[in-house]
Amino acid sequence: MGAVDTIALSALVVVKFIFYLLATLFWSIVYIFLRLASPCIYIGRLATKPVLVPLHFLARFEALWYFLLVAVAVGALFALVCHLSLRTFAWLLFLDSKPPPAVSSSPPPTGHDAISYRASRLAKRQATRGQDHKHAKLRLLNPSLPVVNPLVSVSAPAPAYSAVSLGTKRQPLSRQTILEDSDEDESDW
Repeated sequence: MGAVDTIALSALVVVKFIFYLLATLFWSIVYIFLRLASPCIYIGRLATKPVLVPLHFLARFEALWYFLLVAVAVGALFALVCHLSLRTFAWLLFLDSKPPPAVSSSPPPTGHDAISYRASRLAKRQATRGQDHKHAKLRLLNPSLPVVNPLVSVSAPAPAYSAVSLGTKRQPLSRQTILEDSDEDESDW
């Protein structure tokens, strides 16, 4: 034996010793970890038993599950073959009743786009604003004066006891409308 063999043999012994120390350290850590985790492992095994009871029941019918799985696969394959063959025959024999619609880059105008919506909202708002203004003017008028509609040129004469009659200058208090305006909410009525 030469000096090289002795050095190689001593290096091998040192490597084996280091490996033995690391393996011993590793397995001692694993052992300590398992001892600390043993309550969790025990509770986990105890909890999995009731969960697996339905699966044990289903395992009794294993052959039935294989049969149903194969039946579903064969049925799906048969339906796919039928669908593809019928689509092919319809395409070859031009059995479609109407041609497919042409693909356009933009959807056809429906009249309900944002611009027309805003325009209609503006027109509606202006119409309601005009009506509100007219109602506000009518509220400001004195109730003893007649309300004249400019569209009606001839009006029927009002009776003498009417509120719009020109013959009466002042009505008694019992014939006047008393309007009370309050800032409170009318929720108490």
